[in-house]
Amino acid sequence: MPESRLAELEKARKVPLEPGFNLQAWMRTAADADLSGGVGKADLDDEKSWKAWPIAEIRKHNTQEDFWTVIHDKVYNLTPYLRYHPGGIDVLMKTAGQDGTALFEE
Repeated sequence: MPESRLAELEKARKVPLEPGFNLQAWMRTAADADLSGGVGKADLDDEKSWKAWPIAEIRKHNTQEDFWTVIHDKVYNLTPYLRYHPGGIDVLMKTAGQDGTALFEE
């Protein structure tokens, strides 16, 4: 894809965020945000200790108030991140309660 077209697509995907929900605000918040799907902080050195979630459980978490998604076979609770996403809430909601790897890679 030509570089100019890629830049157009990137610009088109960004939406205005609410005041106080920019990247800098997210970076301050993220230090305490739990994006682990309720498991707690993961032991990054021991992936075998991570909990495996059945897809039936992940599918239950499909609202803006309780949002989980799977990216590269890992479950993320993105509820605290929704309002900070530069593409807006609507694009993330396409992956609510399901595997969002393809959209993440796009």
